[in-house]
Order: sequence, then structure tokens, then C-alpha cells
Amino acid sequence: MAKTSRMEIVLVARELFRDRGYAGTSMKDIADRVGLLKGSLYAHFASKEDLVPEVLALAAEEFESDLPPSADWAADFAAALERLAGLLRQGRRCLGLHLLYGLADDGGLAAPVVAFFGRLRRFLAGILGRGMARAEAEALAAEAIALLEGATLWRLVDDDDAVLRRAVISLRDRVEAHRQQGVETERLVARIASLEDEVLILRAALAGRIEAESCFR
Repeated sequence: MAKTSRMEIVLVARELFRDRGYAGTSMKDIADRVGLLKGSLYAHFASKEDLVPEVLALAAEEFESDLPPSADWAADFAAALERLAGLLRQGRRCLGLHLLYGLADDGGLAAPVVAFFGRLRRFLAGILGRGMARAEAEALAAEAIALLEGATLWRLVDDDDAVLRRAVISLRDRVEAHRQQGVETERLVARIASLEDEVLILRAALAGRIEAESCFR
């Protein structure tokens, strides 16, 4: 098969994992969906477990693609939130959380799932770090992932997107409030600097006047 067939397999596996879950998807399911014999599928991937890192990498690349930085870091973060929420709406399950919850503590799939969430967090923290302290940016990035991905629970419980939408709005409003606070702080600092300059000018003028008056005494 052509080399692009490997990516086709990964795409199919991702959609099946989202729809049926990891445990509910077999290599035969993937082979049937992509139009391969099961033996031919094993020529590309030795096991279902081997598909997980590439499926997660694809999901992360989808999230990060076409989100170039602009001059407004808060707007960039809002765009990233919308992108993540949109990707989460595409499947019945949150891919990362589903894989993580479905694994034993010593499972071989735990490392790629942890790496996946770490990659998402670094990406979001990189955006937030343009407008807030590093520790604060990393904490809010982690909270954003937890809120958005956790909100997918309600899509399984009662097919409700409202919780996910409210999570996006809440996070967006918090960042905008932080940005506005920064703008006000910058204005205050600028005003203080201006007042200090005015005080220095007045002091210099007063000192000159005192010196001039002393010459007539």
C-alpha cells in the first residue's frame, strides 16, 4: 500500500476510539473500516497499542494547527479554547481522558497519554505566558484542559453541549479580565511616571526660583 495508508489507518483508529472507545475497538474493526485484511494491518502496526501514540499525536497536531500568534494573547487563547472545544464535540468521547481512565496504572499506554496532555498544556501555557506570570499561565492552562475535557462527560450523559460552552465562556472571561487588569496597571504605572516627571520639573523650577530670589537679598 502507499505510504499515506498509514495515516489513513491512524485517522480511522482515532474515529473508532472516539466513537467506541479503546477497549471497544478491535484491530479487525480498524482493518474493516480502512479496507484492509487484518494481516495487512499488522504489517503497518504490530498491535492496537502501537496506534495510540500516533492517534494522540494527530489529535494534538489538529489542535495546534492554524493557530498563529497575533498581537493579542487573550484573543489567541480564546481561539485555542474554541478549537479545543470544537475538536471535543467531534466525538462521543474525549480521546485523551478516555484512554487515561481506561488504563491500569502500569499500562504501557499511560506514557503517551501523559505526554499528550503535557503537550496541550505547554501549548496553552505558551499563549498565556505572553500576558501573565509563568506559574499562573501553567496553572490556568491545566485548569482549562480539565474543564473542557471534563465537560465532555455531559455529552455522554445527556448529549448536552451547554456545560462545554459555559466552560469556554468562563475561561475566556477570566483571561479577558486578567488582560484588562494588566492594561489598567500599565495605565496606572504610566500615570505615576508622568506625575513623577511633573514633580521633578516643579522641584527644579522651585529650586531655580529660590536661587534667583537669593541673588537679590
